[in-house]
Amino acid sequence: MKKLVGGAWVVVADEEKALVMRNVGDAFAPVLELVEQIDHRAAQAMKERSARSRDDNTHGTLEPAGYYRMTSANLADLVTAHLLSAKTAGLIESLVLVAPAHVLSALRHALDGHFGADMVAGFARTLTDVPMHGMLAALEQDLSQT
Repeated sequence: MKKLVGGAWVVVADEEKALVMRNVGDAFAPVLELVEQIDHRAAQAMKERSARSRDDNTHGTLEPAGYYRMTSANLADLVTAHLLSAKTAGLIESLVLVAPAHVLSALRHALDGHFGADMVAGFARTLTDVPMHGMLAALEQDLSQT
């Protein structure tokens, strides 16, 4: 039976966003604190504005943004960049991933080789729209069954 240890990082994601959190409590009284919310639509919009400003010869020929369809690989890249920065700073000792199966697979693939034994668990479920206390309860239940 695993528990969410103090200092553990948790990523709860779906196709649109990822919530990067850390347990500021301990294994017996976990408290999740939001570290970063990664919203693919906002990142895509900034990327497109940057591309437009760099290319003054473009006459409105850029492809429209895919705001309503998020590929799990793009989200995984954004999350991985954030997590690697935190890991390099020595902030991450353990990591738990929670996402729908296809997003979880993309996250694991993107993180492969970077976290190894630090990756404590991964659960295929959608919790991004669940209130924080419900998210924590579901996570504790999943961890207790491993």
